[in-house]
Amino acid sequence: MKRVHPLTALLWVVSVVAVVWVADHIVVSLAGLVTLCAVAIVAGGPRRSVWIPAGEVCGALVVLWLLLLVSALGHSITTGAVVVTLPSIGFGSQQIGGPVHTGAAIGAANHAVQACVAVTAGATLVQLRPARNWLDLGMCWLGRGARIIAPGVCVAEGIALAVADRARLRRGGLRTSRLDALLDGIDRGRQIESGWEEARLARSPRPWVRVLAVTATLAVMLVCIRQTMTGWTLWHTAALDPWRDRALMVAAGLWAATGLVVLMVRGLPGVGRLRLVDVSLILAAIATAVAWLLRDRTGDGPALTSTAGTPVVMCAVMVAGAAYVWTSPGSAGCWTTSLSAPSPESPW
Repeated sequence: MKRVHPLTALLWVVSVVAVVWVADHIVVSLAGLVTLCAVAIVAGGPRRSVWIPAGEVCGALVVLWLLLLVSALGHSITTGAVVVTLPSIGFGSQQIGGPVHTGAAIGAANHAVQACVAVTAGATLVQLRPARNWLDLGMCWLGRGARIIAPGVCVAEGIALAVADRARLRRGGLRTSRLDALLDGIDRGRQIESGWEEARLARSPRPWVRVLAVTATLAVMLVCIRQTMTGWTLWHTAALDPWRDRALMVAAGLWAATGLVVLMVRGLPGVGRLRLVDVSLILAAIATAVAWLLRDRTGDGPALTSTAGTPVVMCAVMVAGAAYVWTSPGSAGCWTTSLSAPSPESPW
C-alpha cells in the first residue's frame, strides 16, 4: 500500500481495533487479528520488517497472559468446567496454580489476542505509510504539538529499517545482535525526526484544516459516547424528545463525515489524492461500524454475551472487508514495494 492515504488507513485500523475491544469476544478478537495480518501480508513495502519486533512483542504478551492464567486467573474465575489442574502453592491467603476453568482460559486467551491486535494495528500503520505522513496528519489536530508523538512514530520506523538491514546482513553471513539493531533504529529515528522538523514549515496545514479536524473529531467522539453510554444525552430536553437526540446524532455524523472527506481530499499537503484502494478502506471501515451498530438485528448481540456464541456476521464483515481491500482494482499498484529499495516518497 505504497500510496494509500494515511487518514483512510487510520480509519480502517481504528474501526477494526475498536470493534475488537468493545466486543470483548474471543472469536471477534481472532477475526480482527486475521484481518489486520491479511492486509499487512499483501501490503509489503520497505517497512514490512516491523513485523519482526512486533511478532516478538506479541509472543511476549501471550506468555505474560499465560503466566497470569497459571498464577492467578485460573482459580479466581471459576466459570465453566475445569480444563486442567495445576500444582498449587499457597502464600497465606494467596494461591498460585490449582484448577484452571474454561472461563478463565477463554478470558485470558481473549485478552492476549486483544493485546496482539493493538500491537498488530500499530505495526500495520507503520508499514503502510512513512513516519512523516503520520506526523503531518498529527499536525492537523495538534499543530506544533505533533512533536509529542514524533519520537515514538519515528523510532518505530527507524527500528523497522534497522531490522531490515540486520536481516540483509545475516543473509550475507554477518551477524549482529538485537541490541545493535535497536540502537541503530533509535539513531535512525532521530534522523527521521530531524528531517521532518526541517521540512515541517513547508508542509504546515492551513488554519482551517485544524479547525475542521478538531470539530470533526469531537463530532465522532460525541456519536461514539452516545452509542456506548445508554441513556446519555447532551441536554435534558433530548431525553424528553428522542427526535432531538436523533437529529443531534445525525448532524454530528454528517459533520464528521464532511470533515473527514475534506481532510482526505485537500487537507494534507504532499500526500496526494485519494485512490480506489482508499475507497475500499473506507467501505471496509463503514461496513465494520455498521455490523457493530446492527449487532442486535443480525443476532450477534446475544452471541457476544456468551463465550459459546459466535458473532458470525461481525466476523464475516471484517474478514470480507480485508478481502475486498486485498482484491480492490485500484490496489494493484499500491501493494508492492521492494524491501531492498527505499520508497520514493520517503527521503530518509
